[in-house]
Amino acid sequence: RSIFAGAGVNAVFYTGSEGVHQKEEAVEAFVSGSADVMVLSLRSGAGLNRLQERAQVIVFGELDWSPQVHEQCIGRLQRDGQEGHVTAIY
Repeated sequence: RSIFAGAGVNAVFYTGSEGVHQKEEAVEAFVSGSADVMVLSLRSGAGLNRLQERAQVIVFGELDWSPQVHEQCIGRLQRDGQEGHVTAIY
């Protein structure tokens, strides 16, 4: 189901379609480096932590009517443990 199939990119998904176990596996794969990209829906990651261990760039593929939702997503990367500058691309 990957939009990156055939491109040599290993992507994991964290959306409303995955169960709790699948979401945990996706986070672990991304943070450990076995996945290159994490596709995360805007509202599915409430309370999600650890992304700052690996990611510094967030690309929004969808826009929400509330700018605060975008700020919360960016905040998932700007947590303690983030060693670089976070870049958001809209």
